[in-house]
Amino acid sequence: MIREAEQNLEIDEAELNRKLLDYRYALMVYEFEKKYVEENLDRDISEAEIEGYYRENQQNFSLKEIIVRTNYLKMEKSSPQIRQVERAMASGRLEELKDLAGKYASNYFLEDSTWVRLDEILGGTPLSSHPNKVELVRNNRSISAEDEGFRYYFRILDYKLQDQVPPLEFVKDEISKILINKRRISLVEDLQKEIYNRAKDNNEFTVYE
Repeated sequence: MIREAEQNLEIDEAELNRKLLDYRYALMVYEFEKKYVEENLDRDISEAEIEGYYRENQQNFSLKEIIVRTNYLKMEKSSPQIRQVERAMASGRLEELKDLAGKYASNYFLEDSTWVRLDEILGGTPLSSHPNKVELVRNNRSISAEDEGFRYYFRILDYKLQDQVPPLEFVKDEISKILINKRRISLVEDLQKEIYNRAKDNNEFTVYE
């Protein structure tokens, strides 16, 4: 490729050297700024900052999929605790569910204050291919399904649909990343201004022809 380029291009050596020098300087600046940010960036974001950003920018957050708060258990169909699980699930007795899940469930999710993607929690169950998941969560507080070897139990505690504003808990990590990136940008801008002003005060500007 290099040989072809040399044979078919009229190369202006001075212009090429200028571009190489520009690239070298840009790379040096990038590495310097990167090192400065690594050494000076405060990555600790407070709950108050996260809540404030969420409150002021809710209109910028929109769910791309259904999310739920749910209790979920996967039980072998042959388990003698099936009826006990069904009663505990129907009545929402969380502590009993946790005890049963720890002893008998093949899989479970009982973090009922945690929002999760519906597709994620339904993955690997007969409901993963349900044709209308909006109606599924809207019309059913308790959901069950089964396959050849297992029964799957879901208790829908709350849900949010696609295009709705997500709850704060679901976007906390995203907001933290946004705020850290804003700090990073501000840090670099302040560094550039500081260097510019110092060079201006000391008459250290150099103009390359």
